[in-house]
Amino acid sequence: MPGAARQKRHERGSLLMHVTVEPLGNVRRYVSGSGSSVALDVPAGSKVRDALAAAGIPAGVLWNASIGGRLVYADTALVDGDRVLVFSPIGGGGHELPG
Repeated sequence: MPGAARQKRHERGSLLMHVTVEPLGNVRRYVSGSGSSVALDVPAGSKVRDALAAAGIPAGVLWNASIGGRLVYADTALVDGDRVLVFSPIGGGGHELPG
């Protein structure tokens, strides 16, 4: 399992995964550090929507995201070590975080 050595335990005993959210373009304004990558430890089983919310991207913002060059969706499961690039939709088709 990739990154298994980096996994930590949450204080409640659940495993944590390390993921990085990298906002691009207009999405940067929602993330503190304006454009910096955000390193997060999220519970195992987290989805893209969970990481974006933890990074500070509010519900209702339209976005597209990719992991490893492939388009992903709000309900895409994350794995330890994922780097999520998140950017504004180009010509529509963005996903909205449920409010």
